[in-house]
Amino acid sequence: MKKVIVGLTSLTFATGFASIIYFDRLKTNKKVTFEEFHENQKNLPFVLSKFDSFYNSDDYGKKKEDEGIVKMKNGKKKEYSIVKVPDYKEDIEIVFYRYTTCPFCNSLKSFLDYNNIKHSCVEVDPLFKSQIKENNYSKVPQLKIKYKESNITKQDNIVCENIRNEEIILVESTEIPNILLPITQKSGNIILDEDQEHVNKWRTWARECLIRIITLNINDNITNAFNTYGYIDMVEIPTFNKYILKIISGPLMYVIANTVTKKKLIKSGYLNEKQDIRQTLYQHLNYFMENGINDRNKNNNNDDSNNTKRPFIYNQEHPPSLIDLDVYGILSSVRLLPIFKQLEANVPNLKEWMIEMDQLVDGDQAKYIQRGHF
Repeated sequence: MKKVIVGLTSLTFATGFASIIYFDRLKTNKKVTFEEFHENQKNLPFVLSKFDSFYNSDDYGKKKEDEGIVKMKNGKKKEYSIVKVPDYKEDIEIVFYRYTTCPFCNSLKSFLDYNNIKHSCVEVDPLFKSQIKENNYSKVPQLKIKYKESNITKQDNIVCENIRNEEIILVESTEIPNILLPITQKSGNIILDEDQEHVNKWRTWARECLIRIITLNINDNITNAFNTYGYIDMVEIPTFNKYILKIISGPLMYVIANTVTKKKLIKSGYLNEKQDIRQTLYQHLNYFMENGINDRNKNNNNDDSNNTKRPFIYNQEHPPSLIDLDVYGILSSVRLLPIFKQLEANVPNLKEWMIEMDQLVDGDQAKYIQRGHF
């Protein structure tokens, strides 16, 4: 009995401490908007123009192999490497800062993967966020684009290298695709050109309804809330931080989901207080499958002859939209949890749609899940 009391006391203290951190971060997040953050980066147009040049070049994404020749000497093969140092060169590096199971991060990840934007991933420690501390923005996802220019000159047998480094940081999961879309569209990776009002409607639904109703379902009890953070063991953050996160994150998210998140869903009309939260989730996804995907080609004049449902098969004629990539990314964030299988079993055509999107996006999450690990 004594151990139980001590355990509950410790859990209550940890949850209270975590709550203080959480609400303090909410205040910090509001100190600067993503618009202000982007506006303050005066070199943003320059770096984006350089990324545009790289991304839409014929060589983008191709592996650069070392050049070499093979000569025959005394009957043996010998390999000679050729090293060429150009007088002028440029390079682009992209770093993606994320939480592995963050739905906002995964919606952006699906956009990056679909458009074959080469990037490295950095797992952010949810506790201290040391990986993004120097970026001066406290939320994830973040996309850092680094441009390097080097110009080599030779004078009096002295080689001098003049280096220019520029970098920008793009933030906010909805805004980053908006910024990059004019660049990626040039390459032939087509995003469905839809009515902007329609796009905004469903992207807003994805964030204000789908993410929140999923959050409420995966944190519907303490056990499930703890299990949500099982991914912590699979990512590279300090061991001590993992231990603390395991203790406080589950109870904290259980409290937040069943108070703050639930109230927002009820206030916005996405949830009735008397409704079963799991059935409500199924209903919302069913509605999306019917109206967010299948009925996109309905003509505004309500002519039945034009109300042809859009097929699941994506191609040049029927490319995916930002809505597809958003929802796919959000659902991918719970692939490791039991709820994902339940969604596939209870939402008609969802499993087939996810398989179609897996093949289209060709991202790392789907591949890892198929191998049985993350």
